[in-house]
Amino acid sequence: MFFVYILYCPVTELSYVGQTDHLIFRYYRHRDGMSRWTRRMESPVVIHWEALSTRGEALKREKQLKSGQGFEQRKNIIAAVLADSAQGPPSGG
Repeated sequence: MFFVYILYCPVTELSYVGQTDHLIFRYYRHRDGMSRWTRRMESPVVIHWEALSTRGEALKREKQLKSGQGFEQRKNIIAAVLADSAQGPPSGG
């Protein structure tokens, strides 16, 4: 299993797209400042991820999310997640 993920920093509003075969380990490396591309992020969160069967599929999706059209898609994903989290959990009744 391979993952394509979007990291987001609510403090700096920066985002980053990556792929890995171990999402949790990779997240910790980003969080702990061990990735030069995400060191400027303060308290990054994995805001979105997709599971794919092969590394080839993951690389293709990562490249797509980093492209011009994919950048717009990434912004829309982040906006949707932030809007959902602003509403809070659904109320029970």
